[in-house]
Amino acid sequence: MWHRRQKMDRIGVVRENLAELQELCPKGFAVALHVNFTTPRFLFQTYERDWMREYSSKGMVLDDPTVRWGLEHEGLIDWAELETDDAKGVLAQARAHGLNHGFTLALVDTDSRSVGSFVREDRAFRDEEKEQVQARFRSLHEATLLGSEQAAASMADFLKSLSVELTHR
Repeated sequence: MWHRRQKMDRIGVVRENLAELQELCPKGFAVALHVNFTTPRFLFQTYERDWMREYSSKGMVLDDPTVRWGLEHEGLIDWAELETDDAKGVLAQARAHGLNHGFTLALVDTDSRSVGSFVREDRAFRDEEKEQVQARFRSLHEATLLGSEQAAASMADFLKSLSVELTHR
């Protein structure tokens, strides 16, 4: 019973944080939780399909300065600061899809790395909005740290289905 209640609590935390991020990031976000080498345990994306299709079909992840920065650093960086490290023009292509104002977060905690990028079309994020996004991102990271193998398998199945739901809607 305890594990079930704990799982439901974590699911509620994940749902709440994802909903908040959708409010704070009207043009979308990509959150890669618990990245091992370059593969996340969980991936949540809410960008428009056209952008995700183009990004995927061109294999942009290999050249994306936001991904590279997130895998090599900790903290927060505005996309504008990554322009000089964008030889393939990934950020310019993103702007062509309305992803105009973004920032990337990288968090390493409990020997696990999570990376997220968050975007608005209309204006730069305010400092207080960045702080809210950071808090939600950290909460997602912590809620998806999975303990026992049984609890991990059960929670992982649910989160993967939620990830697919968010990514392909």
